[in-house]
Amino acid sequence: MNIKTKLICLIAILIVIFVLYTQKEIYVSKVKYFDAHVEGSEKKVILYYTKCFNDENFYFGSGDIFKECPVRNCYATSNKLLMPIEKFDALMFHGYEYDSLKEKPKKRSPHQRYIFFNLESAANTKNLDKFGKFYNWTMTFRKDSDFIRPYGSVVKKDTSYTLPSVESIKKRKHKIAWFVSHCKTKGFREKLVKEMQKYVDIDIYGRCGNKTCSRDSNKCYDYLEKNYKFYLSFENTVCNDYVTEKLFNVLDKNVIPIVYGGANYSAIAPPHSVIDVSKFQTVPDLVNYINKIDSNISAYMNFFNWKKHYVTHRSIKNTLCNLCKKLNEKSEKVYSDIQMWWNGVNMSQCSTFPQIIKSII
Repeated sequence: MNIKTKLICLIAILIVIFVLYTQKEIYVSKVKYFDAHVEGSEKKVILYYTKCFNDENFYFGSGDIFKECPVRNCYATSNKLLMPIEKFDALMFHGYEYDSLKEKPKKRSPHQRYIFFNLESAANTKNLDKFGKFYNWTMTFRKDSDFIRPYGSVVKKDTSYTLPSVESIKKRKHKIAWFVSHCKTKGFREKLVKEMQKYVDIDIYGRCGNKTCSRDSNKCYDYLEKNYKFYLSFENTVCNDYVTEKLFNVLDKNVIPIVYGGANYSAIAPPHSVIDVSKFQTVPDLVNYINKIDSNISAYMNFFNWKKHYVTHRSIKNTLCNLCKKLNEKSEKVYSDIQMWWNGVNMSQCSTFPQIIKSII
């Protein structure tokens, strides 16, 4: 290798080092720049250590995403070059897919908090036995999490909602629709649907049916509202507190959700807004009730009265604000057995099926 080639290689290396150093300085300057609500408090920096599926920011965003919080001296990033890993105040891991990583962080400081993030059910999460005494906090949909991260919620608020017209309801030519992509589930929802189809027509869209809808989910739900009166908001597993967008997307429309899952829907959904499968002993009982509501326009319309007093809510502000507040407190906690907490004894978090399911499996 001649002198000229060596010189070019050296320059290239120096450029790379300069770029990496400059990038780090830019991020550090950003962290130092934003205001802290608590005077004199140190900046708390959160690292998204893994991706959450394909999103490197866990669908929270990055940077100064805490500016609307009472305590806002926090900063979030997915950039591992911002500072040495052991210097971050908190590391967030996607518990559903973290087991696929090759290694855990090599260094860990006593002040750091490792956060278990998961929006999938316990029945679909594997290999948590590898993480004894690893996590300090949990951020999931479960109500006993350190930070609750729900798919949605319903809040009380008087609105100027107007009921759909009787004419618009009568124009709907079909009764029940279901959008689904996973055809075999641990919650046996497909068996429930198959049994229901013996007594009522159900149009199935997606991989598990013979009907198709736009790739744009918003257009699909608009189509649902124009053509159907009921929708199957069936979860893939029956686990405690597990209720997903399958409910909230339909509550936004003037369609009645027929719900099946492990959550307490009476505590989550507005009064008289859903038909809960678990309240029926047999499939014929369920279908008879659906038919009864379908044939009585007044009874059908009563399912939307709640919209005068409640609205659906998708904000993650409370989750973020609680996290930033907690990072400013000197509280210690560690989950000695995250698998036991998440799954329960013998998967007890996902083992209670309603009678209507027991009668067909």
